[in-house]
Amino acid sequence: MFFHKVRTEEFVVKFWRDKDSGVIKLGYTNGHYRDVIEYSREANKYILHGHEIATWDKVNNKLTIWHCHWPTITTFSRLNVILWRVNARVYTRRHKVFVEFKSHGFEVFFDEPLTIDLNNPRSGLEEKIMEAEKFEERRRKVRESLWRRALKSCGNVSILNAIGIKILVDDDTYDRTFWKDRYQDNLWILSAYEKIAIQEAYIDLFGNIIAKVLIYAEEAGWRRIRAVIVCGRDCTGQTWTHLVPPQYFASSLAKAERWLLGLNRGDILVEAT
Repeated sequence: MFFHKVRTEEFVVKFWRDKDSGVIKLGYTNGHYRDVIEYSREANKYILHGHEIATWDKVNNKLTIWHCHWPTITTFSRLNVILWRVNARVYTRRHKVFVEFKSHGFEVFFDEPLTIDLNNPRSGLEEKIMEAEKFEERRRKVRESLWRRALKSCGNVSILNAIGIKILVDDDTYDRTFWKDRYQDNLWILSAYEKIAIQEAYIDLFGNIIAKVLIYAEEAGWRRIRAVIVCGRDCTGQTWTHLVPPQYFASSLAKAERWLLGLNRGDILVEAT
């Protein structure tokens, strides 16, 4: 006897079958079936781990989806196969869940059950579309503000020469080098479309030169952070380089130093004399 192992995607697409009755199941674990599709004359239902994540109202030709407060990869994989029918997808960005309608050119928040008119997906979603557009506009303004702050007061690249760091622009070497090794010690390897911004630099009481550097890529109107670096040269002439998390790209040198030293918000940084 030959048994065909059903792939999950093959099972999920059966949600769109126009059947008047019946139940199909997949994935028996811990005393229950993981995936269940229930057919009826009025609607089809997709149940995942006991939660109804999708309902197709056949009478009004509307689809209702909901992650049931379980925005997991498993839930999204089932919903994305179902939404393939309307050329849409569920995804997460910046800890928020969205549904993107690719062919219609809009997206909406997925923070509550969403009902989609299969004849006209935009119908009934005007307020949610406007809400998502306002959110994206706020993100754009915040992003532009942070970049303006990050590139506001850029020092001269000659500071790196004083520290003892050499810049090598070589796309071939760049492609062959692991990213953490591109900005180590006294040799930094950059590609042709990467730029350097010396955000802040000072000389401390011991004559040490310390600088905060942002390396970013700028091409075709977009910017992307490549590395945020705190580097310097001590009184013995030794050059040192430390990578800082990308979220510090618009922060001050003092904040980056506090992160390197593992200081909390309430700790006080005091220079020895």
